[in-house]
Amino acid sequence: LLLTVQKVVTLETLLTTEYFTVARLCGGGADHPRPAPVGRCAALMFLGGESVGAAAEIRHSGTVEPVVSVRPGDTALLPAALIDPVIVVPADWTYLLITLPERT
Repeated sequence: LLLTVQKVVTLETLLTTEYFTVARLCGGGADHPRPAPVGRCAALMFLGGESVGAAAEIRHSGTVEPVVSVRPGDTALLPAALIDPVIVVPADWTYLLITLPERT
């Protein structure tokens, strides 16, 4: 569906409609960044975890704001044009990934 996972994480599809899909992701850690959807816009809603004061990062290979820090409660929109986007979250965090369906 969307990710190449380098470490065992939980990915649970919560909702699929003709307009969008919502998945909940748990686990990971700084040593295991998760690739974000490439060539497709997406929204990320960071729910957080037990790591008090920790921040997640959205990284990409572009020149404008290549690293963006996010905290629990933040929502980030990822444009389809981002180059090599990855999501780095603390190991105990949970977030929602909302994607549009692939065009056929």
